[in-house]
Amino acid sequence: MGPGVWLFANHPDQSVLLRDDLSRIPRAINEILRMEAPIPGFSRYVAYDYDLDGVLLPGGSRDRHYGATNHDSRQFPDPDRFDVPLPDKAAVTCCSATGRTCALDEPRPDR
Repeated sequence: MGPGVWLFANHPDQSVLLRDDLSRIPRAINEILRMEAPIPGFSRYVAYDYDLDGVLLPGGSRDRHYGATNHDSRQFPDPDRFDVPLPDKAAVTCCSATGRTCALDEPRPDR
């Protein structure tokens, strides 16, 4: 909760956008988690061989994730900008434990 308060205090324009359209709350939470990942690094067990953008992750291995992936300019047009209304951003990797990109997102059929 602290990072969200800090982000909205430092980006009052985003606070106004959220107040004007409360349907953006899930998107705002996702954006807070993207900007300030609660877990800066974690790994996942790779159950089967998986091609991740041309990199083979062998089954039985561990895939490491770091908060910095949420600031990848290849995935986010302006990765260091706190931007609540921007729809359909790339997958946020802060807290996924299943086939979801983030706890608040709908399951993705490709995962």
